[in-house]
Amino acid sequence: MIDDKYLTFIVVANEGSFSRAAEMLYMSAVAVRKQMNVLEKELDVQLFKRTSQGVKLTDAGEILLEGIQTVKGASEQVFERLSNYRNSLKKTIRIGMSLMRPGTPLIEIWQQKNQQLSGFNLQITAFDDAEVNLSSPSARLGKDFDIIVGPNDGIRWQESIQTKVLGFENFLLAVPKNHRLAEKRVLSFDDLKNETVLLPPRNESPNIELISRDLEENHLEINLVATANFFTPNIYNDYANQDYLAFIRETWRYLSPSMIVIPVEWDYKGPYGVMYSREPRQAVVEFVALITQE
Repeated sequence: MIDDKYLTFIVVANEGSFSRAAEMLYMSAVAVRKQMNVLEKELDVQLFKRTSQGVKLTDAGEILLEGIQTVKGASEQVFERLSNYRNSLKKTIRIGMSLMRPGTPLIEIWQQKNQQLSGFNLQITAFDDAEVNLSSPSARLGKDFDIIVGPNDGIRWQESIQTKVLGFENFLLAVPKNHRLAEKRVLSFDDLKNETVLLPPRNESPNIELISRDLEENHLEINLVATANFFTPNIYNDYANQDYLAFIRETWRYLSPSMIVIPVEWDYKGPYGVMYSREPRQAVVEFVALITQE
């Protein structure tokens, strides 16, 4: 490490003034002068010519400036190489993120468990929600990225990937802006009478199946329509023009500019969590164990 006096010396030399250097360093001019006087005494040479206009370097000062700048540059290179070396020892976890799967819960966990996860680096890889289908959240999972965080209750997904639940989030309703209910702050079951509610494919998620059954058995006046595939931004945009009310998760609140998201007086929730390959790298296994640890 370079002594602070030498770093102060570089600023004074560049600024040509004790007072301007003090401003740059958030120090008092007196403190700067004192450091330079001590430095000159230690080196037993005069470094500055002091004038009414400021200070100029002596020949000795020029020699010191050149040498210190060289040492400073070399020192910065060394610390950069050390930093790169430390990072190379960390285990890189590649996170797949998309508009509907932004990885927000993972970021929150990362902040909470920063100490335990200090041995890992996160690398973000973008993917398109159009890749999500009934068989897989993405064919690239386990190849281009290690983990996706989002809804993870697709029945067929369990055949090709591993999942760990991190929590549950509320289901709300996305209402077209020109719909009669768009001005409501909260929706009730009475508000939904004779309305058509759009859900994901019910036979592809145990959770959606249970919700669908509850609506059919206890609220017959609500019409239910299930999509052929899991929700994507395009599906929301398509149905926004058909006067349907669409199931939507809390994290998708701002997904469609054509719809207004409104909470409902119900207790329906959906799971979200980590999705990763059936044959993950050891680093991924360790990472998932840490983030799912209570």
